Parts: sequence; C-alpha cells; structure tokens
Amino acid sequence: MDTTFLDAIYKGMSGYVYLWTPQKKLSHQFPVSQTAEMMDKAAALTTQHMDVFYSLGAVRTPLKSILLRAKQDDVYQLGTFWADIDIADAASHAKTNLPPDIPSALSLIPENLPPSVVVSSGHGLHVYWLLDEPITITDENRQDVMAAARKVQQLLRNRASRKGWHIDPVADLSRVLRVPGTYNYKSDPVQCEVIDASYDLRYDYDLLSNLAVEIPKKTEKREATFKRRETDGNAKYMLANCRFLQHCQIDAATISYDEWLAMLTNVARASDGVAACHELSRIDRRRYDERQVQEKIDEALEHMAPATCEYIQKTLHFTGCDACQVKCPSSWSLAAIPKARAVVRDISIPTADAVFTPEVMGSLALLQDKDSMEFARFKDRCKGHVNLNDLSKALAQQRQQHMHVVPKDHAEAGDNARDVTTQRILPDCPIDLIIPPGFAVSAHGIEQIQKTENNGEKRNLASGSPIVLTARIFNVDTDQEKVELCFQYYRQWRRVVQARSTVFNSRSIIKLADYGIDVTSESSKYLVKYLQDLGNINVQRIPLQYSVSRLGWRNHETEFVLPQRTSYRIELDDDGDMTSAFVESGTLEGWKQLACEVRQHPYARLVLAAGFAAPLLRISPHRRNFLLYFWGTSGGGKTAAIKFALSPWGIPDQLMTSFLTTKNGLERKLQLSSDFPVGINERQVAGGGKDKQEQLEYIAYMLEGGKGKGRASKTGLQRTASWRVIGIANGEEPLTKENSIQGVKNRVLEINTSPILPDELARKCHISDQYGIAGPRFMDDVLQDKASVGVVYNDVAAYLSQHFWGYSEAHLSAVSLLATTDYLVSLWLFGEEANTAMQEALAMAGQAMRSLPTKDQLSDVARAWEFVENWISANASKFIRTPDDRYTPPLLGFWKDNKLCIYPEGLTKAMEDNGFSPAKLLKEFALAGKIDTESEPSSGKVRYRRRMRDINGQLVRVISISDAGRQKPLF
Repeated sequence: MDTTFLDAIYKGMSGYVYLWTPQKKLSHQFPVSQTAEMMDKAAALTTQHMDVFYSLGAVRTPLKSILLRAKQDDVYQLGTFWADIDIADAASHAKTNLPPDIPSALSLIPENLPPSVVVSSGHGLHVYWLLDEPITITDENRQDVMAAARKVQQLLRNRASRKGWHIDPVADLSRVLRVPGTYNYKSDPVQCEVIDASYDLRYDYDLLSNLAVEIPKKTEKREATFKRRETDGNAKYMLANCRFLQHCQIDAATISYDEWLAMLTNVARASDGVAACHELSRIDRRRYDERQVQEKIDEALEHMAPATCEYIQKTLHFTGCDACQVKCPSSWSLAAIPKARAVVRDISIPTADAVFTPEVMGSLALLQDKDSMEFARFKDRCKGHVNLNDLSKALAQQRQQHMHVVPKDHAEAGDNARDVTTQRILPDCPIDLIIPPGFAVSAHGIEQIQKTENNGEKRNLASGSPIVLTARIFNVDTDQEKVELCFQYYRQWRRVVQARSTVFNSRSIIKLADYGIDVTSESSKYLVKYLQDLGNINVQRIPLQYSVSRLGWRNHETEFVLPQRTSYRIELDDDGDMTSAFVESGTLEGWKQLACEVRQHPYARLVLAAGFAAPLLRISPHRRNFLLYFWGTSGGGKTAAIKFALSPWGIPDQLMTSFLTTKNGLERKLQLSSDFPVGINERQVAGGGKDKQEQLEYIAYMLEGGKGKGRASKTGLQRTASWRVIGIANGEEPLTKENSIQGVKNRVLEINTSPILPDELARKCHISDQYGIAGPRFMDDVLQDKASVGVVYNDVAAYLSQHFWGYSEAHLSAVSLLATTDYLVSLWLFGEEANTAMQEALAMAGQAMRSLPTKDQLSDVARAWEFVENWISANASKFIRTPDDRYTPPLLGFWKDNKLCIYPEGLTKAMEDNGFSPAKLLKEFALAGKIDTESEPSSGKVRYRRRMRDINGQLVRVISISDAGRQKPLF
C-alpha cells in the first residue's frame, strides 16, 4: 500500500502514532518515521476483515499497552485539521438527516477553504486541511488548538444546518480515522480511498485558528427536545443494568471522547442525571472541567438524542453488552418495562419493607403482564423472605387500582422478550447465555430437537452433560483465538481452553472427552452445531479476553507482563509449570527483612543482583546474556543464594532448573524465562568426561547466544526460540577447564568461593515463604524511570574500566550491569541514600572483579603456549641433537641451529587431546612470533610447518621454535 497519504499527514512530526482496530480494540504502535511498516500492517489487518483506523495526532512516548488508545492530553503534535461527513446510505448511522450523496457532501466545503485531501471513507467523506508545519501542543495552548479544530469543522456544520443536515462534531485531538486503502466493514465491504489530493496545498495554523465562524446560540427552552416526567427514574437504574455505562464508570480514565459523549446523552436524562454526569466525569480528574462538562450536558439535552444500543455496538464497537433488549441505556430509567425490571433488580434482599412499596408493586404488576420471566425470577427470590400469598393479594389489589398503567409512549420493542437462558435452567451456571433455538439444555445434558412428521419430534444427544462457552480468548502474540468451555463434571463446573479448530470440528472435538466432556463420535456433530449456534446468538454476552504467549517486555518497552500483575490471560506452552510459579506470598517488608541479612554477604548480594538484573538486559547498554557461576566445596549456601535470587519473581523451586536436562529441555526453559533470571542447580549432576564438558560449554554458549536451534516444520521452518536471560548456576567443580577456549570463559563469570551464606541464613532462605512481590515492585520503578538505568550503568562502567583495565570487557560489562542493578535495588526497594547505595554497589563489583581472571589469564594463546612449553619440558628426552644421541621413544623432534624442530603429529595430537585447536593456535603462535613460518614462492601462502633437513639429511616438515634470546630456555 502507498505511503503518500500518511507521509503527508505526518510530515515534519515526531513521536509515535498507531493503528487501531475496533473489532479487537487493539493498538499497533509505530514511530512516525515508519509509515511503510504502518501501511503493511494496515494491509494485513484489513485482509482479516477488520476496520483499520489511524491516529491523527502523535504522542511523545509509546502507549503503555496495546489495549489503550491515546487521550486528548497525550497528543503533543498535529499536522492537519479535519472533518468527518457521514452520507445517508445503506450503512447504519446514528443520524438520518445526512447529505444524500458525495456531491452534496462536497458542496458543504467553503470555496475559499479548499481541502488538501478528500477521502471516501466508504459511507462518508474525510476532509483534511494540511498544515504548513505541525503544531506542537502544550498544556498552555491545548484548548486553543481544540478550539481551532472546532472552528474548521463548524464552518461545514453551519452550512449543513442550513440545509437540514447533520455533521458530527469530531474535534477531539485523539481522533482516529480510517486508513485509505483499507476496507470499511460496517455493512458490505467498501474500500476507503483518496478521491482528491493536493498534497502541496497547506495552511498556516494561525490562519485557521483565527477564522471568523458563527457559533449557533443554545436554545433557551429545553422543552422543545427533552422534558422530564414524574415517572423518570434516577441514574442508578441505568448504571446497575447497562454494561456500557458500567464500562464508562470503571474505565473512565481510558474511554474515548465518543464513548463519554454517548454516556452523557443517556445518563443526563435520568431524574438526577446532571449530577450523575458530573460525578461520572469527575472520576478522570485529568480531563474533568466542570464548565465544559456542563456545557456538553446542556448540548446533549437540547440538541442530541440518547445514543442507542445499536450505535454503541456498531459504531463505538462496544462488545460487552448482554442482549438486554432495550433501545438505549436511558430506557432503564425512562421506559416503563425496563425501569420496572431495574426497580425490582435493585432490591438486594426482598424483605416486606422493601417489596410492599407503591413503586415496587407497580413495577411487579407491570412485569407480571409484560415479562413473566423477570416476574418469576423475582418471585423465586422472595421465597423465605416474603409471604407469597400476601404478595399475590397485594398485586391483585394493585391491578384493581390500575397503579401499573403507564403512558403508551413508554413502551418499546423488546419489552416482551422471553428468551430462555442457561441460568434459568441451571441456576449455578457460570454464565447466563441464551439457549439457541432447536436445542434443549438440562442438568442431564444437551439435546438437539428436530421436528418430524405428524408434529412429532426427534431428539439427538449432543452431550451427556451441560456445556457452555464462557470466553473468547484472542492471543495478541499469535493472532489466534481460542474459546473457553465450561462443563459440568460430577456436579462441579470445570473449565478447559481449546483452539477454535478443535472445538468447532466434529472430528477433533472428541478429544475433549479426555477432559471429562461427555461426547462421542455419534454426538459430536450435534455438539459442534450447538456450540456454533450458542456462540453466534450470544456474541455480546460471551466476553472477549486477551492472552499472551510470552512474559516480560513488550510494546516498545512500555509494558512488562507478569502473571501475578496483568489483565492478560497467560498461555505459556509449559503445562502450567512456570505460570503457576509466578505467585505472591508474604509481604514486601517480610522479604526485605531477610534480604537485608543476605545482602551483608558480598557474593550472595551479587547473586541477588543477578536475580533482579535480567529485565534490564533489554533497556541497558549491556545487552548480552551471561552466566554467573559459583563453585566450591559442598554446602556453603550456593543453592540457597540462587533460590533467594529467584524469590523476587515467584516460587524459587519451580523457577529453578538443573544441569541434568536435555539441550532441548533447557532451550524451552530459557525461551519461557526470557527477561527473567534462570537458576541452574548442581553442576555435578552433569558428571565428568569430555562429552559432559562439551555439554557444559554448549550450555554456556547457548545461554549467551540467545537463540535456539532452527527446526523444520511441515510447512517450512518453525519460529526459532530466543531469549534474554541471566543464568545463575552453582556446583562443586569448575564449569570451565584450563583448556576451555576463551569464548566460553568470556561468557561465564566463574567465581570460586565458599561459603556464600552461613548455614543458618542459608536454611532461612530455603524455607522462606516470602516471594513473588519484590520483582513486580522493582519493575514498577523501572517503568517509571527507565532512563536512570542507562545513566547509572555508564557511570559504573566508567569507574570499573578505570580501576580494572586489565580485565575482559565482557566481564566488566556484565559486572557493571549487576552493580547498576544493586544500586537501583538499594535506592528503590530499600530506600537507601544515593551515595551510600553507590559505594556499596561498587564495593560488591570490585570484589567480584578481583575474583575473575584477567585478559592474559583468559587468553587462548597464552594458555596454549604455556601448555606447549610444559609438554616440551615433559618430553625433553624425546628430542635429539645428533644421530648418535639416545632418546626415549617415540622420537618427537630434534635440535638444529639452536632451534627446536618438532614433528607436527606429536604436538598437534597432544594439543587436541587436551582441548586445544592446533589449526587456530599455530597461526596465533606465528603472529606472536613464537614459531617460525615460511612462504611459498609461487603463491605467497604462509605455512606454519617449515621444511627442513633433519640431522640425517632427510627433508621433513616441522614446527620450528627458536630458543635464541628466550629468557627461559626450553630445557
């Protein structure tokens, strides 16, 4: 898809913008510069039959969650003004007095203000006036920018009003509009496309903001459009029965302007509506302005009809409604039968005092005639609280007095609905769903009912136990949807989550018999039909939930997912093993009390810092994984220290793994643990020997590399596993050997020390029930102040580099991250003063660095040359100077011209047997001037095995080492 349009809208802007899909209510964020990626994503979304909108304004920093949209106060830059003109066509619009066609809509645009771009949105027009330069919005000018946006739109609204047409006011700065090139799925799919564009036509902001625009005066008398009646109920009835209004109350800080306005148009009509609107708006104190809210209430009552349920569901895309059969939320307070339902539902305990009132009795009399199901439910609730004979007599008397009769204009469609629902049949059912036609549900199962000849019926068993759909679960990582089934099993309701492809397939649904669902190959097709119809008829009742398949960082590092603190459902591929480990136990103060004791011991403190440091790998200058390995004699608190380092996140024993595992098993553990520490216990269980050593070094490489093996799938390649982790391991023996290559040693912080913790403190760590609290609290502070991580790291790294200049850069970087983490933990969790926290962190880091090898000690060349010299000394009797010299077989070489000439086979075999690579190291020896070389005359190729004549005159190839000038002779 072409990026020209978005490039024009965002020209000169910075920050972040996003795409939004109302069907999934998800935001997909991008830096303003990534319009190509943005359009690619829009193309992918529209092919999935989703409406795709883009944000006109940019925000400074990414939104904290994909479930959020920007608020007006978040928008800080704008590059265009706009208008949205609906057209009267087959699509559903909230208003009917609309321009009849595109030419009529275009005629509303002032001739002296031609638009830069006109977009056909599918059922209307989006009109844009591009700005010369984007306007940066601050707290000081925000109201002025909003007023300018309203002015531009008011020009069109005034012209439309004179023709009797309506244009919605859409001047909120957080406005989203359809992306050209995508499809409008409001009814039959229609493409949204640019129909006219002059991208070079741009306007000065001051010109547009100073337009002289006539603002229509408010009508003085409200009676023309809205008149209160004595029968009107208060707002509590709406709020108690409307899911949308409950959403506006609970999520007041995140609802859009359109949702807020839809709420006002309904709630304001209650008997106490004005006060209720202010109370609901005041929940979000950042956006609440008493004067502006009152003006909007007046406008809603004087010029606007209440937003209907159809508008709320189809235009605002609210999916939480429960099929309550009212036209609009205000019906719960204004319309006779919905209000009657609300009145009786408002009675929590039906005592005589609460029931025998004129309002309640009038409502019950109406329900007895118009909604027998609601009446029966209330009467059932009265059992044990109210004498039912007295209730019947009172209702009869009520009828005689005609107290239940209400004006005809209060009735509305849907008031006589008598849908049979699951909770009516099964009171303990976890969700109240409408039972689809053609099926019977009971405590004994589900049957499909088919009519036969002579008005008979045939019953087909679908399931031997009741079963319902309780949730749709959309995975934001895989873009796949699952469903949650709830079924009765030995008088208990059990839940199981399965892919839609399993549930809605008559062959695969039989697998659910393994979970206890009573389904067979004969009944499966009827069960699938039942579940399909159940889902279709209850789209608004079955909640949509979002899930994730990985923990840790996401959304441009603005969100950190932890199972114990997230609105997502967690769907790790772990059979619940790791997910169940992330739980809270105890208190933060209880954990800190034990942590203070642990932090008195420098190496245990280092391990604890590693436990907190893993999430910082993503946001700190140090990005490489590494392994912290402690070894020493048995005991000494090594395992206890690792367990305590894992305790900030959850149950340590479940988060810990062992060296006794397969490569594939460890790879899965690392993948699931990305952004968290990985504890690996007891190196000794891996055993000894060359193969085991290779296994251990492979683990070090795999952990640091951050990627698993590439694997084939039926259709190509599986997604390669990846991770960002810090490994913390221990054992009684070293992890690396003397001959381990430098790459392995660089990847491991290997420290030989014991004890790490005294026995009594180690015992406390083993049995501690304080876990799962400190990690989330630490991440709260990280999310609030991510910038501090890089600043502190750079300071610490500069200090360590200056004081430990002869050490490995990889080790310096890793220890700098641990010291940075220790400092932040001291500052944020323990409330220490900054200077004290830094001194303690640097002291810990210094002790760690002094326990690590220097660059020279890590060098493969230095260690290999030391081996060669030792090997030569140990085999001195196997080198001769003259043909008559005695030697101990086998002969390994000879002396000639003060050079030791070694037959290559003996030395290279010895190096290979001890884990050194001759091919690599001979070149390094030559570059260091330790062995002689020769060049081939024809090609210039350098050889590390010289041709020489031995003491018998034979021409041989040898590794030649000069003994001249050596401080220490070879022997």
